[in-house]
Amino acid sequence: MSGGLLGPYLEKGEWQIQGSLNRFNSNEYFTGTELRSDLINADAAPKQGGTSLNFQGAYALTRRINITADVPVILDSYWNYPIAGSRREMKTRGLGDAIIGGRVWLFNPEKNTKQNMAFQLSFRLPTGDSNYQVMYPNILGQDIKLHAAKSDVQPGSGAAGLRLAMQGYRRFSHFAVYANALYLFSFKEQNNTQSIMSTFNPGGPDAVAANKRYNATPDSYLYNAGMSAAVPGLKGLSVSLGSQIAGVPTFNVLTGSEGYRQPGYLVTLNPGLSLRTKLGSYFLTVPVRMYGGILKDFTGTQQSGNLNKMSIQFGVTFSLGGKKPSK
Repeated sequence: MSGGLLGPYLEKGEWQIQGSLNRFNSNEYFTGTELRSDLINADAAPKQGGTSLNFQGAYALTRRINITADVPVILDSYWNYPIAGSRREMKTRGLGDAIIGGRVWLFNPEKNTKQNMAFQLSFRLPTGDSNYQVMYPNILGQDIKLHAAKSDVQPGSGAAGLRLAMQGYRRFSHFAVYANALYLFSFKEQNNTQSIMSTFNPGGPDAVAANKRYNATPDSYLYNAGMSAAVPGLKGLSVSLGSQIAGVPTFNVLTGSEGYRQPGYLVTLNPGLSLRTKLGSYFLTVPVRMYGGILKDFTGTQQSGNLNKMSIQFGVTFSLGGKKPSK
């Protein structure tokens, strides 16, 4: 799920386009909040990573009301697991799930130049492939054939959803503070894609419990807050520091919660740099894990999974059109 909300203010008729490159690798495997050093040191733990492009856009119907869009593109997403004495890797790529909606500033931008809050309502469209097939064996290293890739490397979810978001900021003399909150409600409990449990079981999907035979389409959330400040003597350059928590809950709010999922959360510290020029704004953020864990599923069974220690996000934002207010 993307965490950015574009802003702050756009002039009527103005477009704001943002593209970002995101990269992470994770060789650290957790059961609950316990780092599984035993499996990692024995080279028996999964490895996971990926690279994606995320395109965000906003168009100002008025200075207060904007149309927004978010389109992710998965360039490379992989999951690597030791099976029968050798590592087997699955890779996916493709268009992710697009999110289309709108944003409204709650207070008049003309009278609130230093602070405001915005509400955003968007819909997730199941544009990504949720049944991407890869050649993969069962847990015995046999029956190598096309199977569905693991759920967390699938480009799409296979379910529509509703995303609600809040954004706020406050500028002071020498710095600014900000906060964002997002929650995505899935409209569907599970999709028709067979889970990794169905792939691994030598008896096939029919040997897996019906409530974990297919992938769940879980809710997700993201909250972050931080501050930014201009660097004295360096025009256009600013630094930022924030904290973020992102995750997948055990239970959906609007639907049932059956299906295979790995609920969990990741808390990161997000230092960053940004450079504003006449052509556009450029930013670099390096989220570093502070804490995280994998939760129990809906049956109360403790799950395990990878949590990335660090990731890199680099992007650029351009503004086009719009009539600037006269001075």
